[in-house]
Amino acid sequence: MASNPDPQSIVVECKLASEIVAAMNRLMPSLPPDVRARLNKIKLEYLTAYGLAGLQERVSGRTVAQVLMEYAPPTGLHAIEQGEREGVKYTLYNAPSDDRSA
Repeated sequence: MASNPDPQSIVVECKLASEIVAAMNRLMPSLPPDVRARLNKIKLEYLTAYGLAGLQERVSGRTVAQVLMEYAPPTGLHAIEQGEREGVKYTLYNAPSDDRSA
């Protein structure tokens, strides 16, 4: 990969839902910091709201730019607490509904 690839050209690709987080994490270091932060936020929100299969469905086969452009905040995902402890930021969400296909 080039040292500063254009996010338009990087495709998130993963055949197994169980490997989608690792696939996304592998491409993060090659992204500019602002794009990396946005993509990581999307990854965590989709994972929390929809699970591994839902995350894979929403990002696999798309370029990073497409994922960023198509992002829609999950409905029903509400932070119940945010903070920082010993330098680690955290967000706690309400429990997801049983229907993660939204």
